[in-house]
Amino acid sequence: MRVATLIGAYLNRVYNGIENVLKQVAVLHGLPLPTGERDHADLLAMSGPDAPEGVPLRLDADPFDDVDAFRRFRHVFRTSFSAQLSLDHLRPGALASSAVVDRFEEVVRAAVLPGPSADQKGG
Repeated sequence: MRVATLIGAYLNRVYNGIENVLKQVAVLHGLPLPTGERDHADLLAMSGPDAPEGVPLRLDADPFDDVDAFRRFRHVFRTSFSAQLSLDHLRPGALASSAVVDRFEEVVRAAVLPGPSADQKGG
């Protein structure tokens, strides 16, 4: 396999993992999952900066934009032939993937894990 195909598959899986977390959070909180042609974009928007207050998992603009870039890449990757992928096109996403995942994990932790208790704060 070509290196570009392997990197493209990795970036596709990064987004799929993030999307699966968003789906699980929605289901756990009784939110309907979007359907239709824009279901992936709508699912991400449910947790985006324009989402209503009180959503269980909310991404600020920076992590939202980064995750949305992976969503758009996922569409390109799934609909194009791997021969059309170039390392130059993939490099920015590959280099950013670790930071994107780290920021997403921070948002998830803040949303699902309780904050430190008074005992943990020393009081």
